[in-house]
Amino acid sequence: MRVDKDDLEIAGRLLAGDNWQRALARMLAPYAPPRLNATGRGVDDSLLRKWKRGERNIPEWVGPALAALLRKRAKDAEAFAKRIDLST
Repeated sequence: MRVDKDDLEIAGRLLAGDNWQRALARMLAPYAPPRLNATGRGVDDSLLRKWKRGERNIPEWVGPALAALLRKRAKDAEAFAKRIDLST
C-alpha cells in the first residue's frame, strides 16, 4: 500500500508530536535513497511539506521507512514501560 498525505501526518504525529514535519524529515534521512542524501541534508522538511500538501508524490520507500520507525518506537516504548512498571 502506498502512503498518502494523511498517513504521513498520522505517522509524523505519532513519532514526533505536533511539530512533526522537521523531526520526521530528520528521522527519514537514513532511509532515503542516495540521491536525496547527496547534499548531506537528507530529506528536507520543505520536501516533506510538499508531500503533505500533495504537490509531490510520496515515494514508495517512505512507507517501509515509516513502518520501521514506528515499530522501533513501539519496541522502545514497551521496553521502557516494563522498566518503570512496578506491578510486574
